[in-house]
Amino acid sequence: MFVDEAIIYVKGGDGGNGCVSFRREKYVPRGGPDGGDGGKGGDVIIRVSDKIDTLLDLTSRVKYIAGNGANGKGSTKKGKDGNDLQIDLPRGTVIKDKTSGRILKDMSDVGETLVIARGGRGGRGNKCFATSTNQVPRQAEKGKPGEERWLALELKLLADVGLIGMPNAGKSTLLSRISAARPKIADYPFTTLQPQLGIVEMEDYRRFVVADIPGLLKERIGG
Repeated sequence: MFVDEAIIYVKGGDGGNGCVSFRREKYVPRGGPDGGDGGKGGDVIIRVSDKIDTLLDLTSRVKYIAGNGANGKGSTKKGKDGNDLQIDLPRGTVIKDKTSGRILKDMSDVGETLVIARGGRGGRGNKCFATSTNQVPRQAEKGKPGEERWLALELKLLADVGLIGMPNAGKSTLLSRISAARPKIADYPFTTLQPQLGIVEMEDYRRFVVADIPGLLKERIGG
């Protein structure tokens, strides 16, 4: 069994700012504050999918950031909420906080979801600050920033193919040619000290896992 790994950065969208606005209409001489609230930032959501079986697709992109909320407008118009961002992971992925190393979730069921980074709350417009003693508020709140964190993703895999042979037989070179793996390659023995994993892509989006096994030595029996 081998471990497929990926490091990604996730951030929820920032909330939109509240609006400072006052009602001004032709036949309404005493129009009051009508600034709308800012929209909520989008969430980053992780979902378990049965359509993928490795973390290969996540290696081409490091940062995953949800949409920001829009600012509020006059006439008490609320800003649009930011779009959520969904990340699909294979079943069995363990999600860890990269900084602390703490396990956040073991995603084991297909269809299971987890909000990993929540979007920031939108700021309130000046209409929310109107009181009997402050009928003309000129203040509004700024939106809150979204949650952000670095994640370490781990997926345990069973290799479909193992490359076995003597030292310097070309196993690492073969793995580098048929997959995106970049094992250490040199002209001296035992450059591979631990198994290296590679994902081989085939037609019709099929994939299989190849493991480069450290070189084998002949065992001498007897004196």
